[in-house]
Amino acid sequence: MIDDDKLYLLIGKNIKSIRNTRDLNQNQFGDQIGLNRTSVTNIEHGKQRVTVETLYRISECFGLDGISGLLPSLKDVQKNSAISEQKEITSGSDTKIVGEKTFLAIQRRR
Repeated sequence: MIDDDKLYLLIGKNIKSIRNTRDLNQNQFGDQIGLNRTSVTNIEHGKQRVTVETLYRISECFGLDGISGLLPSLKDVQKNSAISEQKEITSGSDTKIVGEKTFLAIQRRR
């Protein structure tokens, strides 16, 4: 299952990475795509969901052929979603990382 929050966070990270390689600050970038600096910041941190129209404006600004260069791979989205579902459990001096279902089952036994 895809975690929407993780998806938009990864899209934002990709946008920020490309923006930085183009030596654009957030104000310059925002001016070129019709957004203010605050919106750019929020998009880059996954706090604002970017529309398809804005993705195309960003792609045009970066000289990309379509939006696929801005989107994370399905594998990356699933990997990051799985990581967010992992929990730490501590037993004595041992700490283990387990999946959420295992964590809940262990919590119920305690």
